Amino acid sequence: MLPFMTRADAAQRIMELREQIRHHDYLYYVESRPEVSDAQYDALMRELRTLEAEWPDLVTGDSPTQRIGGTPTDLFKPVEHHVAMLSLDNATTPDDLREFETRLGRAFPGAKFQYVCEPKIDGLGVALVYERGRFVRGATRGDGRIGEDITANLKTIRSIPKVLRPGPLASAELLEVRGEVFMPREEFAKLNRSLEEAGTPTFANPRNAAAGAVRQKDPAVTARRPLDMFLYHVSRADALGFASHWEALEALGAAAPSAARTSTRSSPPASSSSATATPSGTTPTASWSRSIPSSSSVGSVRRPTTRAGRSRSSSRRARPRR
Repeated sequence: MLPFMTRADAAQRIMELREQIRHHDYLYYVESRPEVSDAQYDALMRELRTLEAEWPDLVTGDSPTQRIGGTPTDLFKPVEHHVAMLSLDNATTPDDLREFETRLGRAFPGAKFQYVCEPKIDGLGVALVYERGRFVRGATRGDGRIGEDITANLKTIRSIPKVLRPGPLASAELLEVRGEVFMPREEFAKLNRSLEEAGTPTFANPRNAAAGAVRQKDPAVTARRPLDMFLYHVSRADALGFASHWEALEALGAAAPSAARTSTRSSPPASSSSATATPSGTTPTASWSRSIPSSSSVGSVRRPTTRAGRSRSSSRRARPRR
């Protein structure tokens, strides 16, 4: 916040920031062609949050800080998620991570935490719904509550399991899992070379290429793109309960065919790129993630924007898994 800022100055700057953020949200979520980097977007959002905290009477219900981004379009049928796909906040310094753990300690006094570390794949966040082990629906994140039905397009991605292996998840009457549809960097480079040779526009990055491919009206176009899937979260599993986030990941890895990408390892890692804090004897509660080298575009360190006890969202950065 600028020193000696008057209320009128703050109101003007808040209005400017809201307009800029809405503009960038539209480009990112609807047109899949962002103009600014995550860091630049996050800086705008931090400034807006700071000003609204200093001038709470200027906060309005339509402010970008009061909602989850990602407006569904009219290209696909809207569907409601079984569990809201919440947004994640950023943690960019050691102090941010210490504050994250302190917050968990306040929520669960005396609890001892274990951390599950996972890679963060930067693609298009989706929710997959299975009924008795069979894939029946896939949707984009949308605004976190309402997404777009892209089932036909997702069925063209070979790494998405159409039928789960026998086991607890496959027997669930209703199962919802989260993941990222992404394009490996090597495949992205090949795609751009072919587009350039054909004299057609190329994509700015793998995330844009993946998002554009999944949100096609014609599933045949999606099928021609080199897309992959990374499953990382069980958001709903009727009649099932897991003692820890790691246990949920192991169940997910066992249920998905070998072609499916999951975030499981042979044993819980001591440290890596993403962590889910789980107090002993409770269900998974919160997570954050950090970028690591991988075959796709990856994000930055994140932590939940909400109190411990809310599950990890599916999507990109502090913007709902943008």
